[in-house]
Amino acid sequence: MQSAVLSQITNRGIPDLSRRFSGTGSGVAFLGALLRLTISIIFIVGSLYFLFQLLTGGVAWIGSGGDKGKLDEARSKLFNAGIGLVLLFSGFAIITLIQNVFGVSLLMFNIPTL
Repeated sequence: MQSAVLSQITNRGIPDLSRRFSGTGSGVAFLGALLRLTISIIFIVGSLYFLFQLLTGGVAWIGSGGDKGKLDEARSKLFNAGIGLVLLFSGFAIITLIQNVFGVSLLMFNIPTL
């Protein structure tokens, strides 16, 4: 009896790393691709968390009803969300600056083989 795969669902946003580098036999290439993917996921998750904190802080501000304690809590949440976003994009700017100044590619992680 033959087993046939009728269809396969793949996520094109997240590549299948094991299939991509299985033919090369290079663990270094796999590590580089995994590091690039990890950095990308960290930036995406950080941006989504900022958006969530911004929305919940705005709703808390609107729902404070003039209460000083709730208003301060909402303001603090919005301020912390802004600081987090600045830190997230500062990290990206530092990575880009290091790439441009030293000519190394941190987002395209390549380790030379011996």
